[in-house]
Amino acid sequence: MSENKKNTSLKDFLKSLIKIEGSPQKISLSVAFGVFWGVFPGTGIIFSLVFAALFRMNKSASLLGCLLTNSWISFVIGLIGVKFGLGVLGSDFKVIWIKFLALFKDFHFDKVADFIFSKDTLSIFLAYIIASFFVAVFAYIFSYLIIKIHRARKVRIS
Repeated sequence: MSENKKNTSLKDFLKSLIKIEGSPQKISLSVAFGVFWGVFPGTGIIFSLVFAALFRMNKSASLLGCLLTNSWISFVIGLIGVKFGLGVLGSDFKVIWIKFLALFKDFHFDKVADFIFSKDTLSIFLAYIIASFFVAVFAYIFSYLIIKIHRARKVRIS
């Protein structure tokens, strides 16, 4: 991706963020919620919108956060997060990877079920929760500051 496209995407995100109406806290929390589900694999837009509606958050901000992270950052954060999370939980990434590859070498559905319900998969799941949480906290702080700064400038100009 070219540098110009990255800047355009960030500018579009920021423009969309400051146009959303509501309190900075609620908008930022909604963005963070969307980022959490965007990073977490297999959930994305649907979970972001459903949970935003359930918790009465701003659906536009949640969707914006999810779309920001859903495609490009979830892979990077996932790898870093899984390695970090597995380290915290005392699991070895290489051992889990070897077990995962062994599933495809001699494929049987009963082996898949054993792997899915194993400690290794639980470790990966918890690692994603940890990674998603930290990225969501960063998104909350970032979006809150952007909204507050923009609104303070807007008040000074008026």
